Amino acid sequence: AYGASKAPLAQILRSLSVELRGTNVCVHNIAPGIALTALQMAGHWADLDTLRIFNILAETPKTIADNLVPRIRSVVARGQSGTTLRYLTQASVMWRCLTAAWRVNRWFDIWNGGRPAFNATALLSPSTPDDPSKAAPPPPSAAEQAETLSAAREAVARAEEPPRKQARWAGQSSARASSKTQSTSGFGVPRPPVRKGP
Repeated sequence: AYGASKAPLAQILRSLSVELRGTNVCVHNIAPGIALTALQMAGHWADLDTLRIFNILAETPKTIADNLVPRIRSVVARGQSGTTLRYLTQASVMWRCLTAAWRVNRWFDIWNGGRPAFNATALLSPSTPDDPSKAAPPPPSAAEQAETLSAAREAVARAEEPPRKQARWAGQSSARASSKTQSTSGFGVPRPPVRKGP
């Protein structure tokens, strides 16, 4: 339903720009993308999959405004009409998805239940929810942020270990497993020693 409601805007923009041609009225379409606002965050504080997407694609309203407002003024100054101004283009979305590894926990710490990794006071809804469990979690402290950063660095270090070292560890573990298998029968009972010679 959300996509269906947005799709007609392009046709409405084209129709209005044609009907209003020759007048002093200009029509434009602004697509700001995903903005981190209280309305956007409503009902998504506990949805880790959505928070992962927000880490990749979302921006603060100020960042979006700093990008779009000069472009809007430029279009108005030139007297253009029927223009669509997008903050997130297809190319930028693809780039953000390709560089998603560098955007992990950018806004929300997924490893700690989606806790905000920034001051989320401005995103809290003015009305207090009836269920306290649905309230937004408090921002992490400096110690918690340092602990999360340390855990992230350790995970990256483990992932970037040389393949030879990892292979050697795998070989050692497989050798230990095979020696244990040879020393026991199929039912876990130790095998009797094999006598050699008379």
